[in-house]
Amino acid sequence: MYVIADNRIPQAAKQQLEKYAKLIPLETQNIVETSVSGHPDIFMTACDNEFVISPQIPQNIVDVIEKTNTSYYFGTAKLSESYPQIAAFNAVITQEFLIHKLTITDECIENRCDNKTKINVNQGFTRCSLIALPNNHFITSDKGIAAVLEQIHARVLYVDCFDILLPAQKHGFIGGCMAFFDGILWIIGSLNAFKDGEKIQEFLKKLNLPYIELYNGPLWDGGSLFFLQ
Repeated sequence: MYVIADNRIPQAAKQQLEKYAKLIPLETQNIVETSVSGHPDIFMTACDNEFVISPQIPQNIVDVIEKTNTSYYFGTAKLSESYPQIAAFNAVITQEFLIHKLTITDECIENRCDNKTKINVNQGFTRCSLIALPNNHFITSDKGIAAVLEQIHARVLYVDCFDILLPAQKHGFIGGCMAFFDGILWIIGSLNAFKDGEKIQEFLKKLNLPYIELYNGPLWDGGSLFFLQ
């Protein structure tokens, strides 16, 4: 198993991840804003059992996707430092929904999601701000996203994001600290070090969802983690 992660996540988190999967570090230069230049969720989107990836993604990431025989498609959007172009691949896709600021969504993502209900939100950094859990349960740090999802009767937990670390920015976002894979919520950091951590623990307990904290420190927004088998 492999896991794609920003090369700058804490060393303790890297060491913990290496117990479960081979770590594939993501690094780029002069494509997007430096603070998110290694964030997987800026360069790729998970759609069911396949990926839509930016044509600007480093070749080593393409190589590992091909090694696992995972289906993938190149998108057409050109990433840049400017918003909203930087967020063209930052969508959340579930079995039922494509959730994103649909005016900026990469065309390939839209095409791969023809069979899904498309839900528009104002936040282009949707995946940064939202983690999807089973049976239409979500955790978000964006009140606008929470309001939209509640309208479709999803179960949504809103949490404050202002003590999430994202170097060179005032704060990070909850989705960027987390990944859901193989029935487990993977967390870059400790919920005990997070202001709203107890709320998340209670939410997960009600869902009977296990979680793994990758290091004993503040939540760190690394642009999520992408696992491949």
